[in-house]
This record gives sequence, structure tokens and C-alpha cells, in this order.
Amino acid sequence: MTAGGDRALLRGPFGRLLLALTVTFVGDGVYLVALAWLALDLGDAATLAFAGGAWSVGILLALPLGGVLADTRDRRLLLLLMDLLRAGALGSIGVLSVSGALDPVTLAALSLLHGFGDGVAEPAVAGLVPRLVPADRLVRANGWMESAKPIALRVVGPGLGALLIAVSSAGVAMLVDAVTFLVCAAVVATLPAQPRADGGRAGSIAREVRDGWRYVRGARWLWPILLASTGALLATWGALEVLVAVRVKEDLDLGAWVFAAFLGGFGVGQALGGQIAGRHRPRRDLAATLLVWMVSAGSIAAYALAASWVAFVAVGAVTGALMSAGGVWWWTGVQQRVPDSHLGRVASIDHGLSLALAPLSLAVVPALAALLGTRSALVLCGAAALVCFAVPLLVGAVRDAEHPSETGGRGAAVADAGP
Repeated sequence: MTAGGDRALLRGPFGRLLLALTVTFVGDGVYLVALAWLALDLGDAATLAFAGGAWSVGILLALPLGGVLADTRDRRLLLLLMDLLRAGALGSIGVLSVSGALDPVTLAALSLLHGFGDGVAEPAVAGLVPRLVPADRLVRANGWMESAKPIALRVVGPGLGALLIAVSSAGVAMLVDAVTFLVCAAVVATLPAQPRADGGRAGSIAREVRDGWRYVRGARWLWPILLASTGALLATWGALEVLVAVRVKEDLDLGAWVFAAFLGGFGVGQALGGQIAGRHRPRRDLAATLLVWMVSAGSIAAYALAASWVAFVAVGAVTGALMSAGGVWWWTGVQQRVPDSHLGRVASIDHGLSLALAPLSLAVVPALAALLGTRSALVLCGAAALVCFAVPLLVGAVRDAEHPSETGGRGAAVADAGP
């Protein structure tokens, strides 16, 4: 896409959505720092785990409902309401903290409410983006989405959160986070109203959830990749979140700044990968997605060999760029292949499977490292994830689902694969 095409894309409704979400991504980065400081002020590491776990549980509880609502209600209105819900939850945390009335149970309850808003909003956003951009610009739009989030969430947001805590308090930081969702709601309100994807024929919530799962099981190109991603995440989440830090601190004694530099390199790599993938979509997008994810998984083994800050930053940037590029192509492919009437539920299932196994990975992978050693565990985790991503390449239905545009447009490539 030319620079003029980018300008047209960013000046339209999608540009307003991207701006609104980027503001909340900054707020999410503030939240990560502020939640940690608030929880530790109220108790100890267990208090932080309680509050963070409540937020994750809120997301998991909300995702099935969010998928159904995204497919049966106005996605713009749904996102707006969830912005207001999250602003209320975060604002309550901030006010209670500033007034000295916050306690661990209330922090956890409001964090769960915040997570619930995140879980409902996620499928709505996934289904809203294809409504706001022409089909030939969808990959570019996803590239912008994938680029904005890591910089806002991993770099700008935590930095702003730390600054707010330094000059004021964690409670004030939470209030600032609440304001970001009010800003998002105001911008989302300017977007065009969206018709219901189901044409007004929705059944009960339970029935619609079951229908979403039936669609995924019937889409023979979809479920092998979802299972592969779930297995790969089980192998890699704990490796990236825990073992790299152990390698830096315990094995090499390089200092916290090296781990911070690794996280920064990873985030910058994600942003660059999103931009590059958004400009160059391969013809066989599913195969390309799996291949770059295979290389990304394999790169995790390189942390076992890294011995300097330069190496950790470089490998982090490569890992982040490849993960992000695959994410852009994957979501563009999903949005083009899955019928609009099921897109929200497919998005909720995808995100739910990923989030559900993250805690298990954080438990299993460190235990594996204690048994085999950090370096061996990193190599094994990378190899396991690589194998997971390689398996769908052998599935005929995945190969047959390439080129959705050649089979009649968005959703047509899998029209006969549903329930």
C-alpha cells in the first residue's frame, strides 16, 4: 500500500478506532505497573497474584459471552459499553486507593470486573475491524493494530505508569487509566453504527456458544491451527516470561536492565513485524503464518546460547517480529475466511484457549527447568513449539483453505465447513 493509501486508511473510521484503542493500550501498560504497586502496598506477592488472577478469570468468564454478543449485537455499541464499564472499575480502584479505603478483596473484585470488560470487548474489536476497512486493506489495518499495541502497552504505558507513581501515587495512575477508556468511548461513539451479524436471529446464549464451537470443529482448516497455537503457547509462555529472566539473572548475572532491554527489543520487534507483514501478505498466507511461527518458536532455543545484552535484545526483536508478522497474516486470514456471523465467537475461542493455558505454562515450564536445567528447557520448549506449528502444514484441509479470494470472497472458502 502507498503512503497515500495509509493516509486514507488512517483518516477514516478505522483510524479513529486505532487511535482509541492505542490510548487504552497505553492505559493497560499503566495498569500493569499500578496494579503491582497497589497490591504490594496492600499485602505481598500473594496479594498481587490474587488480583492478577482475578483479572484473568474475568477475561475467561467473559470471552464466551463476548463472542456471542459480538455476533448478535452492534459491535460498536458493545465496545463503547465495555469502555464505560472498565472506566468505572478502574476509576473505583483509583478513588478507593487515594482515599485509603482500598483493600485486597475489593481490588481483586474490581480487577475481575475490569477483566470481564476486556473479555467482552476483545471479540467485538476483532469483528469490528473488517467492517471498517475495504477487503483489500484488511491486512494493512491488522498490521497497524499489531504495531500500535506493543509500543503502547510495553514501552509507553509502563513508563507513564512508573512516572505517575513516582510523582503522585498508584491510585492516581489507576485514575489516569480510567480516563483512557473514557477517551476511547468518546471516540468509538463517533464510529458508524454496525448491523447485527446474525440478522436478528439469535438464540439463547448457551445455544449460540455451542454453535460457535460446532463451527470451529467443522472448519477443518481452523481447528488444527488453533490446537497447534494452544500447544505452542503451553511450551513458550513460561519460557519467555520466566526462563529468559532466570537465564539473565541467575545463569549470567547480567542485571535487571538486560531483561528490560530484552522486553524493549521484543516490543520493538513486534511493532516492526506488524508493519512489514501489513505491507507484504504472502499468497499462501496460512502456510506462511505457520512457517514464521515455526522460526519464532525455534528462536526461543537461541536464548540458551545468548550470553550478552546485545544477543538478548537481538533475539527478542527477532522473536517478537516473527510472532507479530504471523499474527497479522493469521487474523487477516481468519477475518476473510470465517463468516461474519461467527467471527466474534471464533475470536473468543482463539483468545480463550490461549489465556486458559498460560497459567499452566507458568507452572510446568519452570518445573521442567528445575529438572533439566534452564538451557535444556529453553531448547526443549522451542523444539516442542516448532513441532506444534509444523503439524498443521501436513493437514490437507489447511492447504485447501488457501486463497479465500479465489473461492468467492470473505468466508466462502469455508462456507461448507460449518455446522
